[in-house]
Amino acid sequence: MRPLKITMTAFGPYAARQEVDFAKLKGRNFFLIHGPTGAGKTTILDAMCYALYGATSGNQRTGETMRSDYAGPDLPTEVIFDFAIGERLYRVSRRPRQEVLKDRGKGTKVDNGSAALYRLDENRQETALLADRHVTEEIEKLLGFKGDQFRQVVLLPQGDFRKLLLAGSKERQDIMQMLFRTELYRSIEEKLRDKYGLLREQGQQLLSRIQYVLSSAQAVNREELVQHLAGNRQELERAQANTGLAKQQLERAQAALTQGRLDQERLTERQAAEDKLKQEEQLIPIVEQKRRELGKAKLAAGLLDLEAHLRQLEEEVKTQEQKIAEQRGKAADAKNAYDGALRLLHEENQREGQRKAAAAQKIYLESLLDKAAALSAAFRQAEVSEQAAAAAQKSHLETAAQLTVLERRLDEAGVQYELSQTEAAQMGGRKAELEKRLRLRDERYRLEDNRLKAKQNSEQLKKLEAAYEQKQEQYLGARTMLANLQHAWQQGQAAILAAALTEEQPCPVCGSTSHPEKARPSGSLPTQEDMKAQQERCDKVGVEKDSLFQAVHACRAEGNALQQLIAAAEQELNMLAAEPVASFEQAVVAAESDYRRSEQAAKQAIVIKTQLETLTEELKRLTELGKQSQERHHQAVSREQADKAVVKERLAALPPEYRDEKNVTAARQAAEKELHELEKRLVHAQQAAEHASNSVASADATLKNLIEYCAAQKEKGTVTRQQFAERMTQAGFTALEEYLSARKTPATIAELEKRIADFDLRLAAAKERCRRAAANAAAVAIPDVPVLEAQLTACNEQYGAVISRSNQLGELVKQQEKWLTELQQLDAEQNRVHGNYQIMASLFEIASGKDTGVTFERFVLGALLDEVALAANARLKSMSRNRYILQRKTSRDDKRTLSGLDLEVYDNYTGFARQANTLSGGETFLASLSLALGLADVVQAYAGGIHLDTIFVDEGFGTLDPETLDFAIKALLELQQGGRLVGIISHVPELKERIDARLEISLTGRGSRAEFKVG
Repeated sequence: MRPLKITMTAFGPYAARQEVDFAKLKGRNFFLIHGPTGAGKTTILDAMCYALYGATSGNQRTGETMRSDYAGPDLPTEVIFDFAIGERLYRVSRRPRQEVLKDRGKGTKVDNGSAALYRLDENRQETALLADRHVTEEIEKLLGFKGDQFRQVVLLPQGDFRKLLLAGSKERQDIMQMLFRTELYRSIEEKLRDKYGLLREQGQQLLSRIQYVLSSAQAVNREELVQHLAGNRQELERAQANTGLAKQQLERAQAALTQGRLDQERLTERQAAEDKLKQEEQLIPIVEQKRRELGKAKLAAGLLDLEAHLRQLEEEVKTQEQKIAEQRGKAADAKNAYDGALRLLHEENQREGQRKAAAAQKIYLESLLDKAAALSAAFRQAEVSEQAAAAAQKSHLETAAQLTVLERRLDEAGVQYELSQTEAAQMGGRKAELEKRLRLRDERYRLEDNRLKAKQNSEQLKKLEAAYEQKQEQYLGARTMLANLQHAWQQGQAAILAAALTEEQPCPVCGSTSHPEKARPSGSLPTQEDMKAQQERCDKVGVEKDSLFQAVHACRAEGNALQQLIAAAEQELNMLAAEPVASFEQAVVAAESDYRRSEQAAKQAIVIKTQLETLTEELKRLTELGKQSQERHHQAVSREQADKAVVKERLAALPPEYRDEKNVTAARQAAEKELHELEKRLVHAQQAAEHASNSVASADATLKNLIEYCAAQKEKGTVTRQQFAERMTQAGFTALEEYLSARKTPATIAELEKRIADFDLRLAAAKERCRRAAANAAAVAIPDVPVLEAQLTACNEQYGAVISRSNQLGELVKQQEKWLTELQQLDAEQNRVHGNYQIMASLFEIASGKDTGVTFERFVLGALLDEVALAANARLKSMSRNRYILQRKTSRDDKRTLSGLDLEVYDNYTGFARQANTLSGGETFLASLSLALGLADVVQAYAGGIHLDTIFVDEGFGTLDPETLDFAIKALLELQQGGRLVGIISHVPELKERIDARLEISLTGRGSRAEFKVG
């Protein structure tokens, strides 16, 4: 890495914009940063380190605390650093969190800070690479080390550059791992450790599996398992022979119990039928009483319509009598209203004199309206003239103030135009950053979706595998049952053949004429149809099993494809794959906000430019306007005097109370309103009297009609009541109370009919049931069902025990055969794994440094550290006048820790080696400087991707005596001959005299300034 230019704005003691352009060194590679204490020498290194890593050179101050106290609120803190890595040029910019002025309105807002990395072409044109929090990560990849390593190898700040020399073995390992890229050797260690652990785990798993199989088989070893298998096979043959006899006994017991239960049910039914018949016969008297009630209810039902009509007439008479009473009240109210309307009409006729007076007043006031309007117009004209004169005078006086304001607006618009142009210049880089963020966000969404699909696929695979295993067991069971059926069928065929044999006739199988032991059938024999049905069931389960197997295979393939997509996405996203989806959305929003801000700034710049042109033209216009305003003022004063004379003349022509046009208008409107109100009241009184007269006539006619209708309804009620009494007598009812008692609703009558009919049906059914039950139970003895059930239970248990024992033995034999086969396979696999484990254990112990404390990676780093020490000693021997030599410590003081990367200093004066922290301040500075330079040489030689083209040293030279200082300067001067840029910070006066290329830092009243002085 080689610095090209640093631009600091409001950073540290640099209040304004400060550029440090290293091109001004004019090819010199060795320069001094010089200036008074506190002027800002170290701030140059702070800015460089902050731009790259977001932290200062000493890692003690944050970017927020580095804001200049001299800077104004309109100038944000920012560092821009241009640097080269080989032939490639880069630019990194970074802003800390800070308060800035609001874009609109007054006050400040918090800017959360930003960072951006650009690739530069040969013309220093930017191409955006990354923004914000990923910038530091990319810088570490480009330079090859993190911030801490940068401050120990390239930029050696005050008090920190000794850390590389005094660092512990572990810290030195971290630094060298990053610089020499020894991940390969560490990955070899890790792979050996993983392989060693995997083989050890496989061996333990195999041993556990063997023990598990033997434990499951309840055997100490494989030989004992073989003995158990032979004994169980013999016992299985005996159990299968006892199954037929137990089955015959079970069938006989089942037949006896079935017949006993049937006899018991017949006897129980006969008793229940007799009980039911007695119960129904007890209800006969009650049902007969209900029959009589039903007859009377049907007679009363014939009078219901006439009774309803009579009730309706009575209710209608009551309603009409209420309406007659109400209508008489309404007729009286109408008469009273009519009398009141006549009195009101008489009163209004008496107001004729008032109406005539109001009409005369209206005519008089209308004659004054034109004069009052002319006076008001004169007043308004005079007021307008007076205001015009005042406005002309005010316009003339304000012209100079307006010109001053306009000039200030021109200056402000110019500043805003420059700021907008600066912001708009970043639009291209921000657009590229936005496109990148959108692509990363979409990739992250696809990754999240594939992860969810992979999880669902895993759950589906577990379900399918479980279903497949269950279907596999069903298939094996179906095959076993089919084999048993086939075996039983074959044995049955032998029994059938034996039944056909006769003495002295040869057997068609063996040819013998003697048949002492013929085969006999054991239980029921399976048929061809039984075996065919079982074969079909077996085939069906087999098809289902194969279908599930294909589904498992397809699900597993889909899962593998998803995992490949996930791995590809994680490789694409790298470390960002672990970031939550929301952070990608936030990054897109932030990038889009930056881009929109630049886009808006570009538009705003165009608008501001137009405003500048408009303001310039406005300045010319105001200048001319000032000349014209004075002339307009003189003319306005003359018009004002003439208009006031007209007002005086018109005032004399009107009474004082009517000089205001509003007063005249209001008085005329009041007179007109009074006249209208009087005429309106007269018309209203006339209309009310007419309406009241009509209401009286209508109310009287309605009352008469109601009285006549009510009398007619009463007459109808009398006739209907006589007809009801005659029909009630004809129906057999002697009194109204008897009729009301017998009356029932149609629903109640229907319910009585249904209940009586249901009883008749139940009684007939009970008699028929009793007859059938007596016939079925004739000559039936009472059975002993509990005894028969006990006999069946005993036979069933005996048969189940025989079958269970036979099945258990069959399954045990199959399982023991599987265990024996599995043990043979496990023994072979254990021998293979044990051989590989012994080889891998030896390799792992060597690579992990179990005995020596030096791992494989540390062994490689130790060899590299030897080269670094050799390169460092080439300078340290010269600067220390052949007294000190750096060397790697090979002894191991503490066997609990790793070793191999510790440094010590060999003292040629004493002949002993000692720890580096025992050196004096000046000696430590020389050793640290030599080590840093040596490390840079070796890293540059080994790692083509790391360019250590620069080194900065902050202080330390004041601890050296003149001769040692001369050796140190000579060593640094040798570096520039190889093209390396060397910068040192020091107060030592001799250095200022000896080094002709200097970056001079000076203090001013408003912060510091930096300037290169060469030659």
